[in-house]
Amino acid sequence: MPKRVLLAWELGAGRGHLLILGWIADALRVRGYEPIFALQRLDGVETIRESIGSAEIYQAPVWPGLLDPSAFHAPGKAVSFGDVIGGLGLSSPVAVEGMLRAWDRLIARIAPDAIVADFAPACLMAARGRVPTLAVGDGFTLPPMNLERFPAIDNEGGERKFDETELLSAANGTLRKIGRAELKFLPDIFAADRSRASSFTELDPYRNERNEALAAPWVPEWDISVPMSRDEVFGYFSVATDVRGTALAALAFVSRAGVPVRVYIPQLNAEAAKWLAESNIQAEKTAIPFDKIQRRARLVVSLGSFGFVSCALAAGIPQIVVPLGIAKSATGMAIDRLGVGRCARVDANNPLEAALLGQVILDAFKGEQFTETAKRVAPDFARRLKPSSAESIAALMSELV
Repeated sequence: MPKRVLLAWELGAGRGHLLILGWIADALRVRGYEPIFALQRLDGVETIRESIGSAEIYQAPVWPGLLDPSAFHAPGKAVSFGDVIGGLGLSSPVAVEGMLRAWDRLIARIAPDAIVADFAPACLMAARGRVPTLAVGDGFTLPPMNLERFPAIDNEGGERKFDETELLSAANGTLRKIGRAELKFLPDIFAADRSRASSFTELDPYRNERNEALAAPWVPEWDISVPMSRDEVFGYFSVATDVRGTALAALAFVSRAGVPVRVYIPQLNAEAAKWLAESNIQAEKTAIPFDKIQRRARLVVSLGSFGFVSCALAAGIPQIVVPLGIAKSATGMAIDRLGVGRCARVDANNPLEAALLGQVILDAFKGEQFTETAKRVAPDFARRLKPSSAESIAALMSELV
């Protein structure tokens, strides 16, 4: 009988988390393991249908703050991951207990020999000491194991929204109640038997605190040697928000200035597709290989999706990041530091914002500064794409089971 490995995903949006688990599943099968999926969202499984195959799929327990963002809301923007997890429900002992007991039931039903957890702190807490665990993620979604508290990532967010001492107390109160070992520090919610973060060091928001080595970032394979025409702006927007609306309005401004614009938006509805066509923006109907983006794009625009930004770095394409949330703000700030593009924060309520962002995009498209820097640093980023993280994660599994 093959060893059963549960691939669990709790937090984060977009198709990146699904792709990560799909790549891991493929690598595990080659080594004789049987993958089982527990996913935060089941509406995107077609993204990895070939990787899922005939595997069992379950709905993962959902943090209540994802279902009702106002339930545990605290005023202001998140500054650290403590603010993020507090707002999702860690501040409530009842919510924590519900999550842990739900994972207990699911783990008992599946009876895995090991668990691979992608941005799944409740799963890790529930499984600790019972099932061997391997934590995976990018720089933000998998903080280093040596932290005593979550450092501030976005200082522009102002003061912290949650007291980490109180969050730790809430978590430990629940762990005591259900007979589990307490956490020493709040970041221990990510503790696992093995851990492997996947990121370029330059994009890691914990680069100053992380002691362990990073694996290659989670990106698809593509032909990085394709010939390039690079005469258009390409936009990738995986999450429907007001920020995306502002970014698309800015790209309409760019299109009216005579620059070819192409976008990919997963699950694009008919009304949005009609608006894009009227704005002379070409919309891809399905996800396209990155070599096609690399061939045509002189500039890319995104909400800061980690894998997409990493691909653009390795391909030498300058980029504009219109960040959505604390993790993507950290990625956008890294792009600023590298000098390969701009982090353009927007106020979706400002009617002038789309035109202002459109001018930023036009200036970057026509200018040479970002282009030259992106070309110069690309070879080093491209070199660090191998070996793939999926291969290294699968190899680690032999140390667990």
